[in-house]
Amino acid sequence: MTKNIEPFWEDLNRQSVEEPDIISRDLEIIFGTILVLTFTTTVSITHDDNLEIKHLLWAAIACNFAWSTIDGATSIISGIFDRTKKLKVIKSVRNAQNNEEAVSILLENFQVLALADIRHDQLVNLYEKLKSLPPPPDRVPKLWRDFKGGIIIFCMGFSATFPITIPFLLMKDPLTAKYVSDGIGISILFLCGYSIGKKIGIAPLRSGFIMLLVGITFLLLTLGMGG
Repeated sequence: MTKNIEPFWEDLNRQSVEEPDIISRDLEIIFGTILVLTFTTTVSITHDDNLEIKHLLWAAIACNFAWSTIDGATSIISGIFDRTKKLKVIKSVRNAQNNEEAVSILLENFQVLALADIRHDQLVNLYEKLKSLPPPPDRVPKLWRDFKGGIIIFCMGFSATFPITIPFLLMKDPLTAKYVSDGIGISILFLCGYSIGKKIGIAPLRSGFIMLLVGITFLLLTLGMGG
């Protein structure tokens, strides 16, 4: 239980849980958009069976819901697994029989220490500091922030469903709805690419147009296969 954990480890565990950043959220929207487009771009330009189109839209919604749920759950599990792995390493270092064993464990699991060319005596000092800390918990506690991150991932992916499918619900002409839907999908890809480029420090327009090109290529390939 969280109440039995030393305050130091409780605070460290809480700080180690990170919510999905903007890039992760944009990527989820991109994946969701591409997934929905695999359904909507298969609407034939000569197709006017509204009942079948509705079935197609329901299939797109259900598929994206399932994918987003799996993606969100995977995000939760991977976060808990990552913290569990780090806790195991810390325990291994604390339980080392001597300085050499502790240093070996640190270098094996934290390659940045080797790349930074940290001196042996500094690693020994780190080992001693870890030993002086209160006993770590037996297992990593699950926090609300774990599940909050998974929910955010789910919402980002699943939210991409609606802008692309709404034109088919509001417009009577399937051909017009298809073109509007494709345009919305491509626009979403461009905006997400722009946002990612701005976040990672490259030309946003270039990043946006690259993602736009990916979207257009995807649509052409789909149409070429009979969509």
